[in-house]
Amino acid sequence: MPDAHEFELRVHPAEKNILFRRTLIGLLICACLALAALFIYLQMLPEITVINRSDQLINEVEVALPSSRVVFDAIAPGEQSTIFYSPRQGDGVYRYIIRYEGDSEQVGQCGYVTGAEFGKRLVIIVGTVTPVECQESQRLL
Repeated sequence: MPDAHEFELRVHPAEKNILFRRTLIGLLICACLALAALFIYLQMLPEITVINRSDQLINEVEVALPSSRVVFDAIAPGEQSTIFYSPRQGDGVYRYIIRYEGDSEQVGQCGYVTGAEFGKRLVIIVGTVTPVECQESQRLL
């Protein structure tokens, strides 16, 4: 009578190599699909970008949306910063407070936001000649 160990499944080394390759290819395909989904998700999220074209350090920029707010940390002259925000918003305007080094600040509003604006982009340009300029656009997916 055969021993219990003789009935083990024996896989030829070449078949092990094929299984390893198929598993690796499957994992790579899953990773590529996950990265593509992440890219599409980030392209759909609305965003606010602040560009500092002034000669002053911006300590903080606070942008209030109808249903939330975003806060940017320090932005050096010539630099920019971007934050994505939730598309779940009510109707209203973007209200901003720009706080400069030395405790001076600038308050204003610009643009218009509504709910589910996927791909929306607001750029707030802080300059020296024109203090604040806002540009709204829609990214094509």
